[in-house]
Amino acid sequence: MSRERKPVEYTYYGDLLGVSSYYQASPDLAYRKLSRFYNITYDALVPVQEQMDDRLRVEMLSDSLLVYGAHAINALGALQHLYRELLGEGLLLRGAMVHGKLQYDKRQQQRYFKKKLPVDSSLARAVGLEQTQKGARLLLEPRLAKELLGCQKEWRTVEGYLDNPRSRIPLRDLRRRICPTPDGRCFEFLYMWHANDEECEFHGQSGIKDRLQDLEPFFAAGVGAHFKATMEVIERSRLRAQQTVKALTCE
Repeated sequence: MSRERKPVEYTYYGDLLGVSSYYQASPDLAYRKLSRFYNITYDALVPVQEQMDDRLRVEMLSDSLLVYGAHAINALGALQHLYRELLGEGLLLRGAMVHGKLQYDKRQQQRYFKKKLPVDSSLARAVGLEQTQKGARLLLEPRLAKELLGCQKEWRTVEGYLDNPRSRIPLRDLRRRICPTPDGRCFEFLYMWHANDEECEFHGQSGIKDRLQDLEPFFAAGVGAHFKATMEVIERSRLRAQQTVKALTCE
């Protein structure tokens, strides 16, 4: 994983899509899906806390995931792994990361009565941003994206990135995965371009896309849109990787 030149505090909020339909089909099915979600998340995030960022905090409740800390790039690397692992098992996580670390007001509590009142807007902004898009997305607040891109100001636009590929920056640098969303409302992290894919290989992703394509026609338009949007993220990840290699070759 890449490290920021300076720490950037962040708050991430995400929801596992489709959990209500799992409960309608079978409470046992929903439990098994959520249990797998919890286990994969634990494996993806605990090493980051233990090895790279002891200020990272994680909270999970039902189908919701809350992550906050001081090193946004390290968190993005862990979330990239998490998204890929979940998607490989047919689990779609939609979330957003914003600038600023969530803090709670200190209040009198009891062993059986916990109070977690946010003192800033970071959680509310993350929840609001997460709901603006469809599919398994990792959205980034514009302020956070600009902070992470730093001096690579040209990379704030799609054409600016292609025109200034910057060969001195490694392919594995996570900033290369930060891209404006197609509607231009915010940024997204193209998580399917893995940090270790120096040759930009995408083995196994065609199978994931085929699975999503097979499922889409059998659901109502609103649900099917999540599958379609996820397929588009996979395709944008592949295109960004290929375009990067081509641009660096021509630089």
